[in-house]
Amino acid sequence: MVALVHALLLVYLCVIESKGIPSNGLNTSVWMEELKDDLYGRSLLEITLPGTHDSGAYEFGDVLSPIEPKILNEMIKVANALGVDIYAFIKNWSQTQDTTIYEQLVGGIRYLDLRACFVLDDWYTQHFLIGTRTQDLLNDILAFISHSKGEVIVVELGELIPQDQELTLIAMLEKTLGPYLAPRMHLNKTTIGQMVKDNDRIILLYPQSNYTHNFTFLWDKTVYMEGSYANKDKLNEMEQWNVHQVSTLGGHGKTFELSWTLTTQDSDIVKTLLDPYARTEDLKGFALTANAALDTFSAQYNNYMLGNILLLDWWEYSNVVDLTIARNRRMCNDDPAYIAVVASGQYCRNYIGNGNCTDPSYHKWMGVHCRLSCGYC
Repeated sequence: MVALVHALLLVYLCVIESKGIPSNGLNTSVWMEELKDDLYGRSLLEITLPGTHDSGAYEFGDVLSPIEPKILNEMIKVANALGVDIYAFIKNWSQTQDTTIYEQLVGGIRYLDLRACFVLDDWYTQHFLIGTRTQDLLNDILAFISHSKGEVIVVELGELIPQDQELTLIAMLEKTLGPYLAPRMHLNKTTIGQMVKDNDRIILLYPQSNYTHNFTFLWDKTVYMEGSYANKDKLNEMEQWNVHQVSTLGGHGKTFELSWTLTTQDSDIVKTLLDPYARTEDLKGFALTANAALDTFSAQYNNYMLGNILLLDWWEYSNVVDLTIARNRRMCNDDPAYIAVVASGQYCRNYIGNGNCTDPSYHKWMGVHCRLSCGYC
């Protein structure tokens, strides 16, 4: 009983911390503005933003997404034969967050991963099942960005089905967020302070389509972002994938996304469907396993950049906001190798703007350590 009380207390404190005042003492709803002396002179390629994966997947109805995997139809047949509530079962493997978009932003999240499909005569978020209206998600973003004048956020909008309805979605984006949508720019030549000054505070990453280049506020993801998720359901395999990511990416003039997420495999879902004793397993359990290991991974690779965007499932059950804020404040001051090269801590920063961090013609130290260390290349 004592152990149970302790466990519940830890969960309670975790939730309170993520929704209230974090351990770093900053107001998470405006942490970028509070750190403007450290951040506003830097570009998005020089800092790390805390993010959420499948950000809109926090509530669902009982309508299947038109993008559902083929195996889902077979699972429904099996579930019906077994007398399993298939919608409740699918929800366990669909939900990736438990807070609204507004709550995520107030809690310090600065990258949102939204999925959209057109169904029932409107645009909705989806992940196996249909969730919240896309307009409601955009309204949450508007409510936050219009009242938090010093914050910059990145929004990725993907999995758009069907394409013949995209113009209605683009019109919705422009009407709702238009005054804050940043026009395409050179990320390594534009500071966060300049984006705030110009009120270009939402970067909208959009999939490659026939419409991307027709609107200046749609950023082609393939041009502006690099990095991919591990697609692994084992913690050690996901960690090794991300070790490779942090050691090879960065310095290419693109935002570098690091996905600290475990991905459900078809076999995981089938196992829990067929085994009554395993039906308590769900995507949240995967997320808790991954999130619990983030601190150790971060400490082990203390002077490596954990991406310009570090995203998780069930973000509240992690310290991703505190961790990224602390790294953004650090400015390489605890990196002996970096300090030994130049006391001012500006050596790598002189190269990032020209994309030379991975150029083999430069000094070996520049090509290896600088690219990985402190987030500057």
